[in-house]
Amino acid sequence: VAFIVAGIGYVNTLFIHTRERQLLPSGPKMSLDRFFLLRGWYIALNICLFGFCWGVLSNYLAIYSKEHLGGTGSTGSFFFILSAGLIASRLYGSKTLRQGKLLGNALIGSVLSTVGYVVFIAYPSYVGFYLSAILVGLGNGHIWPAFQNMIIKIANKNERGTANGTLLTSWDLGLGMGVLLGGVIAEHLGYDTTFWVMASIHIVGLATFLGITYKQYQASTTDEV
Repeated sequence: VAFIVAGIGYVNTLFIHTRERQLLPSGPKMSLDRFFLLRGWYIALNICLFGFCWGVLSNYLAIYSKEHLGGTGSTGSFFFILSAGLIASRLYGSKTLRQGKLLGNALIGSVLSTVGYVVFIAYPSYVGFYLSAILVGLGNGHIWPAFQNMIIKIANKNERGTANGTLLTSWDLGLGMGVLLGGVIAEHLGYDTTFWVMASIHIVGLATFLGITYKQYQASTTDEV
């Protein structure tokens, strides 16, 4: 049967004809800005910092749960609540995004996530555990669409692929560093210190947004807050 199908496919290709096309002239020389949106460096930095925190939380959550809550069964509940918060913020945030209020969305998300990460480590109980889940979920649900729209907004039409690649690469870089350095810190200083570092990095991310990203983006566009 496979040979018959392959044969039919081969016969069909004999009837496919395309017109001849001229070769395009050689394009511009390879440069860094074809892979990384240089004028979006401040957005990339912000996302890298936030990605670091997510790398720590998502990879070492079960260990924290076992040490402070007496088991790993609550890990699934944590991510379920986080997902509910993420979905809720996407539904609400989509309205303000359509209105062009990207900075407002990004600010709300950054603040909510920062509070969530601080609550996570500052209140090692079920209340703090699940409250942080909903806050981080709500925050990330605002952060991602807002920052993605922001970096695409400052890119030219032919740079949108580069803009998306810059955002995703920055997130992956931060996440990978969070997993790697989080493990190193935990091995030498313990998991409590690791999560305090995580919360501190997110505070730095919020400060970076307020001190650099907010001003740089606002100066380059006319979007509403």
